[in-house]
Amino acid sequence: MSNITKQGIVYSGSFTESFQSIYDTNLYVEPDNSVWIRICHHNNPASVRFAQSNDFTKAFYTDADRWWNMPIVNLITNGQYEFMIKSMYTTGSTEYKFRWIQTVNPYNAVYSDVSSANVTKITTSGYTNYSWGGLYKFGSSTYFCTNNGTNGNWWGAVGAWNSHQGGIPGWIAVITTGYQDVYLRVDNQSAPFFSIFDTHIQATEFIEI
Repeated sequence: MSNITKQGIVYSGSFTESFQSIYDTNLYVEPDNSVWIRICHHNNPASVRFAQSNDFTKAFYTDADRWWNMPIVNLITNGQYEFMIKSMYTTGSTEYKFRWIQTVNPYNAVYSDVSSANVTKITTSGYTNYSWGGLYKFGSSTYFCTNNGTNGNWWGAVGAWNSHQGGIPGWIAVITTGYQDVYLRVDNQSAPFFSIFDTHIQATEFIEI
């Protein structure tokens, strides 16, 4: 538990000068040495989904299968939102990775902002090539989804509360007993201000004396 004593001494489980996720404090390094945090987890959507009543503007933890820290993207100040989706459609199947950069915050983005032509897709070795765009706020059946070329479709559902074909519409295929995780690249970002969380403290610069 992070705390500050009356003497001004700060205690915390960890200190970081980069973004750190609340419910998964690990840093994930890709083969190109880019560093990522996991900001959304949805496991086994055939059985469990998010709820429409969830406040998606805030971080929340439902259970080990469903948690949400997407609002951390609102701390990005340079207009470069680099996301990665890791999907496994059924338990034990192949994991796919989809990676792209969009210049509009998904909380503010509309369908046309994140068309395929308006995002930069990373399709080097290890990442699946696809024809769709980025994430935008949808608000029906799911909080976010991707621009798949047809306005009103909710493929690439992130924060889904409704079901589709026994699961949720992911990238390319329906996810049933597998999972979908959202990652945010952080090595090219800096924490914009001093923040105290339950398990860590985040700031732009720490000085040791």
